[in-house]
Amino acid sequence: MYLELTKGKESFTEELQHGLNVYKEIDEIDKDVPIMGIYYPNTKWKGRVTYRKGLWMLNNVRNIIGDKNWEKFTKNIYKDFCGRILTYDGFKKYLSKYDKDGSCIIKSDK
Repeated sequence: MYLELTKGKESFTEELQHGLNVYKEIDEIDKDVPIMGIYYPNTKWKGRVTYRKGLWMLNNVRNIIGDKNWEKFTKNIYKDFCGRILTYDGFKKYLSKYDKDGSCIIKSDK
C-alpha cells in the first residue's frame, strides 16, 4: 500500500495482479489454497506466496472497512502488537473493532 501512496493506484494494482500470477504459477492451480497449507521444502517459495497472498488479504480488508477505518486499524495494530506474534484469531478479534457489521471477518472465514 506504500506503493499506491508513492507511485499511484495503477502501480499498486499491477503489483497485486503480479502477486496473484506468482501465486498461481507456484501452486500450478487455479483454486485457492490457504497460506498455512502451502508446504515447500524451499522456504523461499513459501515466503513469496505468503507475502503475495497477504497483500491481497490486507487489500480486501481495507476495501471492506474503508480507508478511514483502515488507517486507524493499521496504526493501532502496529502500536499494540509491534514485536509480538499475532495469531489469526487475535487478528480477527482486533479487526472486529473496525469491522462493525462483521462482513470482513465473515469473508475471511470462507
